[in-house]
Amino acid sequence: MCVICLWAGGGGEEGIRVGIRATARTTALLLAVVFCSSALQRLFPHPWTLLLRVNRRYLGVSTAVSHGYHLALLVALYALWVSEPPSILTLAGGGFVSLMLLFLAATSTNASQRRLGANWRRLHLLGIWSAWVVFAGAYFPQALDDPLAGTISIALLISVGLRVWASGRTVRPHSWEGLQK
Repeated sequence: MCVICLWAGGGGEEGIRVGIRATARTTALLLAVVFCSSALQRLFPHPWTLLLRVNRRYLGVSTAVSHGYHLALLVALYALWVSEPPSILTLAGGGFVSLMLLFLAATSTNASQRRLGANWRRLHLLGIWSAWVVFAGAYFPQALDDPLAGTISIALLISVGLRVWASGRTVRPHSWEGLQK
């Protein structure tokens, strides 16, 4: 996707900016899916929501990889073309989320989960909520002016709504039979 964005943007600075926007959007949408995957399984037990929940780890790592490309493109942009650094708020929020997504991806193994115990859940809750807040802060203000930002804002709102709605509910029994078809 990044190569296509660079090519579509004519290479150089504009191509990198197209890639930055694209990776930010894919990261936000992947985050929204990861954010509500367990809630979907609790609220709507179905083989497809089970499949989504079971593969949440891989979707989470995909979120981190997408954000890694986003970060690499940002570094390239500021290293090669932009003389004015981003705002402190952008650096703090974006930097924190970048670190959190890196930690989440690095600890997305059964071994890490066992080693960290209850701290694993705390780390992942802090990381996913922090990322959600930063992406919401980035997209909500643009939602009325930019249709893509509006779509991402709606996805983020739906994901948090599903998560809140499902909180306190136990996971219902599920079946793998539908996945075989």
